[in-house]
Amino acid sequence: MGIRIIDRTAGENRTNEGRMAKSRRTKATEIKPLARAETYSRDSQSYGIPCCIIPGCGTSHNLELAHYISRQKGGLGTPQNLVTLCRKHHRIFDEGKAEEQNIIHRQVKEYLQHCYPDWDESKLTYRRE
Repeated sequence: MGIRIIDRTAGENRTNEGRMAKSRRTKATEIKPLARAETYSRDSQSYGIPCCIIPGCGTSHNLELAHYISRQKGGLGTPQNLVTLCRKHHRIFDEGKAEEQNIIHRQVKEYLQHCYPDWDESKLTYRRE
């Protein structure tokens, strides 16, 4: 791991190799391979195929991982904050009409509460240490 160089005049945070260093928040909110695999496994059908978790959908095509609490709001990249959605439901979840968003948001919340009995929404955002 390289030495981190902070150039306060340029407002950049670079390693000594010249690459941009990721902030702690970015690292906490990104989806790492283990979290991705765990989420897809949890959201799989009985045959081990991941599918959209929205009731009545269940498609296994064009799947995406969605943050329950968005990355922009500091939502962590952990399985407790992630669900598998098809592209259509992910788009509605993020950009749909308010009524549609509320329905999907509620369904996602209920699903996560079912998967994690001790699920706590307040523990799903990045907190600066």
